[in-house]
Amino acid sequence: MPYQTSFDSRWNRAFIPKHHWHFHQRLYQHYRLVLGPGDFSRIQKDIRSGHALLVESRSPKRFIYFVNVRSLHERIYVLSDGKRLITAWPPEARLGEIRRRLSP
Repeated sequence: MPYQTSFDSRWNRAFIPKHHWHFHQRLYQHYRLVLGPGDFSRIQKDIRSGHALLVESRSPKRFIYFVNVRSLHERIYVLSDGKRLITAWPPEARLGEIRRRLSP
């Protein structure tokens, strides 16, 4: 019997630019998640619009945000400069404690 995989038809004519692969690889490594088409852009939009929770400043230009990946019903940490996603940040108990203190 041939091996079959389910293909998400939303990926027809969609692609991941080479400079975004690091983010996607780390996302899978840390969370075992694969984003669907449009999820990456929604994460960026949430950060730019202020809907993502700023958890920690790593440097003057890099910040860790807590974002909701709506299509997967998952929440993740990402490192961003406020405009572009740099990497998926691994979940840490320390970040969870900070997040809980910041959340209403």
